[in-house]
Amino acid sequence: MASMLGPRRGPMIWISAALVILVLTVVLLLGLRAWPRSGQAAAASTDQSARQPLFVLGDSFAQNANFQDQIVRAMGDRQVTVDGVGSSSLDEQRLRFQGQINGWKSLLVILDGGLTDPDAVRPVSAIVDMLDRGCGRWLYIEPPHTVEGGPIGSPSYTRQTALVEAVQKRWPDHFVPLIQELRNGASPSPQDQESVEKGWTPASLRQEDDPLHLNAEGYRILVQTISRAVAKLDASPNRPCSGAAMDQMQAATENP
Repeated sequence: MASMLGPRRGPMIWISAALVILVLTVVLLLGLRAWPRSGQAAAASTDQSARQPLFVLGDSFAQNANFQDQIVRAMGDRQVTVDGVGSSSLDEQRLRFQGQINGWKSLLVILDGGLTDPDAVRPVSAIVDMLDRGCGRWLYIEPPHTVEGGPIGSPSYTRQTALVEAVQKRWPDHFVPLIQELRNGASPSPQDQESVEKGWTPASLRQEDDPLHLNAEGYRILVQTISRAVAKLDASPNRPCSGAAMDQMQAATENP
């Protein structure tokens, strides 16, 4: 009986080996087909991040028509919402943000002049509250010092500096320096040099009849600074929305 079965084992072994090779070949081919799809998925994820709406929240610096026009053009086909109300504090901006469904799911840019907050406590608390309602993607633009705020050493200048330092220390990865960018754009004129020495925005980057706000060139530097920061954030991994944000978005969807 052994001699009769012996010759049959050879073909069976070859058939088994062929089946193993066939299975391995199919697995390899499927893996090669899936590999470019993984790359495409990653690219699609990055592209989707790049299309995340931009929500700019602030005071009169965001309310300015020149800024709004430049930021919309700079973002291309990206949806941009600008909510700016003159002389509003960060705490008041927080209240406005609560009513914005688009804000919760957007990349939030805080553009606050920092002149109306009496100290750093309430503004920082307001930012914390906004973050609890958002999706983890946000930027705080360093507010420039203005003539109305007084020179270096004045109470207003010192108060604004304390606020900025508090935000920068707590959220360094979300803090976007602007003052140095504006100083880099200063001309060698005596007016600009005097402004820089006093800690103010260079005179050539301010409106002539409104020293509080930037002119077109000043806003160009601001928008350019925001654009670079947004591009950097787009390249970073997405973070999940907070539970509070998800609850509010769900409630808003159910009760429009």
